[in-house]
This record gives sequence, structure tokens and C-alpha cells, in this order.
Amino acid sequence: MATRHSDKLATNIQRKLLSLTLVAIGALIFVQIIILSNVGTVGPRLSKTRNQIDQLQLDNELKSAEIRELQTNNQILVTAYSELGMQPNGLKLIGRDANLNTNAIAFDK
Repeated sequence: MATRHSDKLATNIQRKLLSLTLVAIGALIFVQIIILSNVGTVGPRLSKTRNQIDQLQLDNELKSAEIRELQTNNQILVTAYSELGMQPNGLKLIGRDANLNTNAIAFDK
């Protein structure tokens, strides 16, 4: 009888361990599915964000180059006005295209 009781106890313990193991494996699979589904949806957004950052950095570099060019043009104008004594002069067009609107500036010394 003692052996029979210990056999039942061992079988009962094995069943409980098996059920706990199955529950743990099921929980791990569930957690893995949840994590993979979240990472799977975040991946494209992350890639899109990185592409936007790269595009913004490129735009920023282009704007910086434009600013440097404008500063250089401004320095040329300052030099022309102050050091060389040049003044803007109206541009006169001769010919049939004389009605064109131009933004050109001519300097007289």
C-alpha cells in the first residue's frame, strides 16, 4: 500500500509538473507572439523615421550652403559699396525687349 501511495504521489507530481511546464511554454509562446507583432509594426515606422531624419539633414545642409552663399554675396555688396565706392545704377534696356522686368543691378564707379 505504501508503494501504491508513493506511485500515486509520483504520478500526481509528474502530472502537475507536466501541466505547469505546458502552461509555461504556452505563456512564453504568447509573450513571443506579442513581442514579435509589436516589433514587426514598429520596424517600418522606425525605417520611415530614419529616412525622414536623413532627408531633413540633407535639407539642413542645403540651407546652410544657401546661407553661406548669401553671406558671401552680402560681403561682396558691402565691399562694393564701402570700399570701392560703387553705387547702384538703373539698368536701361535698348531694343524690343525693353519692357522686360529685370532685377539686375549695374554699378557705376
